[in-house]
Amino acid sequence: MPQLTCDVVVLGGGGAGLATAARAGELGLSAVVLERADQLGGTTARAVGSVAAAAGPPDSPDLHARDIAALTGGDGVGHETLLHTFVRSAPGTLAWLRSLGIRFVGPVHDDGSSAHRLYNALPHAGIYVHVLEGRVRSTGGQVHTGFRAGRLLRDGGRVVGVEGRTRDGEQLVCRASRAVVLATGDFSGNDELKRQHLGTAYPPINPSNDGSGFALAASAGGVLRSAGRAGWAHELRFVAPAGRTLLRRVPPSRATSAVLAHLAGRAPRRVFGALVSALSTTYLAPSPSVQEHGAVLLSGGGRRVDWGAGDDHALVPGENYAIVLDRAATRTFETSGAFISTAPGIAYAGLSDYRRFRRDLWHRCATADEVAATIGAPAERVTDALAGRPGPFVLLGPARAVQILTDGGLDVDESLRVLTDRGLPVPGLYAVGAAGQSCLALPGHGNHLGWALTSGRLAAERIRAQEADRW
Repeated sequence: MPQLTCDVVVLGGGGAGLATAARAGELGLSAVVLERADQLGGTTARAVGSVAAAAGPPDSPDLHARDIAALTGGDGVGHETLLHTFVRSAPGTLAWLRSLGIRFVGPVHDDGSSAHRLYNALPHAGIYVHVLEGRVRSTGGQVHTGFRAGRLLRDGGRVVGVEGRTRDGEQLVCRASRAVVLATGDFSGNDELKRQHLGTAYPPINPSNDGSGFALAASAGGVLRSAGRAGWAHELRFVAPAGRTLLRRVPPSRATSAVLAHLAGRAPRRVFGALVSALSTTYLAPSPSVQEHGAVLLSGGGRRVDWGAGDDHALVPGENYAIVLDRAATRTFETSGAFISTAPGIAYAGLSDYRRFRRDLWHRCATADEVAATIGAPAERVTDALAGRPGPFVLLGPARAVQILTDGGLDVDESLRVLTDRGLPVPGLYAVGAAGQSCLALPGHGNHLGWALTSGRLAAERIRAQEADRW
């Protein structure tokens, strides 16, 4: 049976796992990354790319923590220790990423923040994957995709490796002299866990997040903690186009990052935002704020739906939705600068952007009957939903509700060591990113990705400091 040996085995090749392995390599530890999917990236590769960090006055980590707590709506952050670990360490993560050649726009303001602390990676979140993978390999680390973990290896009470199968079905053992790190993502791809902890199971944007990492940890005594309703995070998104999006064709290299940073520093913000919006119409989600400018959301059955950010009742899993603008709303979006989609500080997509770059989503309908025919709904129901709204209409769709992520992960301590139900560390086992989030809720842009990259960096540093070589 083939065997690999190293200091640190990392299960999962998303942002958290790659950050762990990259930082471990910098600290002189050999690392092997084992990714289940056929390519690296995980949920990080599907993100906008913004990270939140209180990088200097007038902002502060304490203010960052208070803003996150306020965004939970009174439900509480769930894990004060991890929250303060994150906000204190996020500025160091930002500095580390910059040292690797990743360029950012920011800091910019985001709704719900008391200070400008959102940093947007250029050209998109793929730059994290590209740069961190390169750092792993340049420090002697190995990366293997298509690996399905079967079980954790234990020596007495200590986790010492993992056994699984390659994409070719070959059994593979990977042993770690210091630690095994679970970077296996959240449970957004596990319907049973979503119903148990959230009540409803929306389709995930990353089906690979099936909760398998939690089952592995449970076999060694680890415990899954849920953030409950505070961890709800679904979103309405337009269906993806066939093939690679325009945004994803922009190469995520350090050179591209530097060129875009140069443009961002010299072009007017609106001009640069328009440039990025042209790339982002295949990627950004429609904002509930479109309703404030006269847009109407119709279900596939033709009923009017009022929905808002974090509303867990309005949107039905599997349902098709369409955004409809009457004559007045169309004029508002064409003349007032209102946006269909936004990613704070960098990407803004207006009605004209969708008309130019997503013709598959953009439809003009002369009457309510044409709207009904386009979405396949009863004409009388659509007529009632659009009563008092004169045509012609512009229809954008279809869109569907998807689960972006789930808060809640393995219980861990400040060093990211996995804990048992008695609060004792499982020797040799760590968890990072969503897998190691415990019951910490992280609402607000940039906090989840910030936690993923920060927890990965910190875990490598803790392993280097705390775990002796066992061989």
